[in-house]
Amino acid sequence: MFALVDVNSMYASCEKIFDPLARRTGVIVLSNNDGCVVAMCRLAKAKLGNVKFQPYFKISKQVEASGVIVRSSNYELYSDLSASIMDILSRYSPEQHIYSIDESFLLFQTQPKENWWHLGKEIRRVIWQEARLPICVGMGPTATLAKAANNFAKKNRDTGGVCVIDKQNIMAILQGMAIDNAWKLSQQPAKLMRQQFSVNIERTVRELQGESCLTWDEVRSPKQQIFSTRAKIVRINHIPGLFNRYRFCWVHGH
Repeated sequence: MFALVDVNSMYASCEKIFDPLARRTGVIVLSNNDGCVVAMCRLAKAKLGNVKFQPYFKISKQVEASGVIVRSSNYELYSDLSASIMDILSRYSPEQHIYSIDESFLLFQTQPKENWWHLGKEIRRVIWQEARLPICVGMGPTATLAKAANNFAKKNRDTGGVCVIDKQNIMAILQGMAIDNAWKLSQQPAKLMRQQFSVNIERTVRELQGESCLTWDEVRSPKQQIFSTRAKIVRINHIPGLFNRYRFCWVHGH
């Protein structure tokens, strides 16, 4: 069974830990140089609507009138709290894949003492007690279904922050989630999707049908980039102690 643990509004939730007032008024977090909104909590969304990625100067008066607290990004704080969360999650499974600063996959090879839903509730409770951050937990027999379950838990407060998709209720839950594209995709023949599109689409279809195809490396591959530039060698002969040495001077456009 796969589990995807995701912090709700990570940056905004981190700011609330050290500012009790923000828990009552709501908080938004701005990007570098306070350019635009990069995070906002649920309460802030209720007051302002979804203004994420909006330039702050355009909504500053609206924000001030709403009473929502504004914070500049503090990436060192977010990184420290993320490390604490990932350390807590490592207690539950040795097979952990850190997907992003606020998301982590866990793979469970054995059944828990209680059912999967209770395990998800325990993880949620422990992280709140020790890190004071709200999370949602999605569980499923594949990484794709765990992601879908997590998304459902976030959007439906009745779940209590935990959603479990198992092999018995895969299709019923996908259809009930009103994820039209995912539902339709799950009904397609996997081999036909590979022929028409790619092996990645085939794997997604199989994952939606309950067959695990992704490994940790495939869940999130590291970025690979190739850069091309030119350089010329310049002899340094006017600095004492550096005779007969060379340095590279990067010259762009030549």
